[in-house]
Amino acid sequence: MSRSFPVWLLALVICTSIGCGGGDATDSPLVAEADNSSASSTAPMDMPAPSGNDGSESMEMSASSGMPGEIDASTYGAGGAGTEVAPGMDPADYAGMEAAGAEYAGTEADTAVGAMSPEDYATMAENAGADYEGAAMAEASEVTAGENYPGAAGAEGELPGGDYPGGEGGPGGVAEKLPEGFEGKAQHAFRRGKDRDAIQYLYAYALTTDAGAESVLPTIRWVAGLREPKLAVRWGVGFVVTAPRNFNGDPKPVGSKQNIPTRGGNRAAGGDGGYVGGGGEGDYGGGNGGAKNSLLSKGAGELGEKLAAAYTERLMRGDFGEVLKKAMEGGRGATQSGGEYAGAGGMGYEGGGAEMSSGPGGNAGGAAALTEVSNIMTGLSMLGIGTQKELIDRAREEDIDAVVIIDVKLRVNTSNGLVTNESTLALLDAKTQKKLHTTKKFNNITIQMARDEGKEDDVDKELESLFEAIDANFKMTDLPAALNAEVAAKRVAALVAEKRDNPLPILAEARMYNLKGMLAEDALFSTYEQVIGVDFGRKLATGEEEDKKQALSRWLPES
Repeated sequence: MSRSFPVWLLALVICTSIGCGGGDATDSPLVAEADNSSASSTAPMDMPAPSGNDGSESMEMSASSGMPGEIDASTYGAGGAGTEVAPGMDPADYAGMEAAGAEYAGTEADTAVGAMSPEDYATMAENAGADYEGAAMAEASEVTAGENYPGAAGAEGELPGGDYPGGEGGPGGVAEKLPEGFEGKAQHAFRRGKDRDAIQYLYAYALTTDAGAESVLPTIRWVAGLREPKLAVRWGVGFVVTAPRNFNGDPKPVGSKQNIPTRGGNRAAGGDGGYVGGGGEGDYGGGNGGAKNSLLSKGAGELGEKLAAAYTERLMRGDFGEVLKKAMEGGRGATQSGGEYAGAGGMGYEGGGAEMSSGPGGNAGGAAALTEVSNIMTGLSMLGIGTQKELIDRAREEDIDAVVIIDVKLRVNTSNGLVTNESTLALLDAKTQKKLHTTKKFNNITIQMARDEGKEDDVDKELESLFEAIDANFKMTDLPAALNAEVAAKRVAALVAEKRDNPLPILAEARMYNLKGMLAEDALFSTYEQVIGVDFGRKLATGEEEDKKQALSRWLPES
């Protein structure tokens, strides 16, 4: 189950993670080919493509994969891990490249490449963020309304209320009481960064009240890459890291600057550098001045800034679900109190066990955080550091749909201290583990040199191809025009046969078809009984509201 962490600790997770990457010819590729262990067999059915797709294509929907029409990764030029991004310059043109790349690894023992221990990652935080203007974490101790991500934990009790699932607060900034029941619990969960819990409460709200069904279920839409209808598309980002043994310095991600030596003297690189590629202090949030959060910018530099900005733009358009968009809008007005989401030198955080010590000195706490899932902003979670399998497992446990894995390989020049950081981003379907797109490598030295000479570096162009793949696979659209009673009945039958651990999405989808007049009431009630058992199914179908709540209680978060 996910927990929120202090800002400095989350910064530690990403910063230290991306600060590891090094790599030789034996490094494993960023993303292994997906295994077939997650595939399930259900009876598919043909269906014409929904609006926005080529009408000549047929789409197939099943319980496990929804409707076919799957996007081939090759459409987006999924690059192999060994392909370098072309910055419009030849590194050999720069005399400094010889000095920049020489004398990497003195002895094998001193420069062994491999995964770092959690303790090493935690220790690295002391040196990792000092050069980035965007990593001024001390300011996070003075968080004000609108400057934190909405899900980043608000105070218990009364929070700014408003329209579902969260308004901007009452007149004059007076906090309004949250709605009663599951609707209010969903709003509260979103504001605390508990997205999975919030979605579960929304399903329960829709299944136990007519008002909930009418407000929530119409927002279920089609997701082409998942080939099924969804209430929301939730995201996770994590790091796969390779680094020299015992490395705990600054990872120098793309967008930072270093003094790159040349034969005629030192190249002017701005002293200790400073962050040059992003939006100031990580202000890539969804409004009200942006959200001061340098987690991705500190760990992935400019790549993290631009990834978060692209995500936020799509979130606020409603591309990943109307419920997430409204939660983000409502969360902007939430005032943080109690130090639940503290910055460097902060006050720890409330909930989830013992208080974290202030400052980056506690290796044990930092090491533990590396393997935990935390909320970055509405709909977007940090998966920490690990192997691809570990990151995907964490995502699936949290019902996350799409994952961006940032693979970082780092080398250190032992003669001049230059850090070479090569980062690759891959887009995966969490359920199937299929790789949908992979960027070329982003080399921090090569990109800095190109920019110093006023040449193209192709960073924006390469990231745009990633965003196009995200839109093609995970942007929510209208349900297929060919969806009818026959198609809905087959879809529900296939879902029932799957026997998922979490039945609420199945029940909600069946109720949606019923609401649209595509599934008869007796078929709906039969579905309830097959999915959650006869007794609970009958309570959900015909019981009073309290009976319905009882029928679903085992799948809801503990209060």
